[in-house]
Amino acid sequence: MYGGTFTVVRLGFGAYMHCPGNHWALVRLYRADLTEEERQTLRTREPLDEQDGVALNSSIGVLVGVIDLVITLVVGNWWWALGAVLWTTLWSGFLIRASR
Repeated sequence: MYGGTFTVVRLGFGAYMHCPGNHWALVRLYRADLTEEERQTLRTREPLDEQDGVALNSSIGVLVGVIDLVITLVVGNWWWALGAVLWTTLWSGFLIRASR
């Protein structure tokens, strides 16, 4: 039996990647032709706050919930719409908390 893991989502400007510390992070590739001064700047730059990843996760969750809610209203399945509202409310709470 073959298996696999889903560890990276490639975006146009970088990637959303699962890290060894059991969290997800937004990462960007850098060019190999950087000068030593540019490399030093990248090394000394402060790492992104963990809240950035939570905010990105939450915004994706809210977007999925809103799309799901629109689809359920068109289809007319009210139980599914209730689930979509609960989903969107939950992720909106996470997004508000991460934005503080």
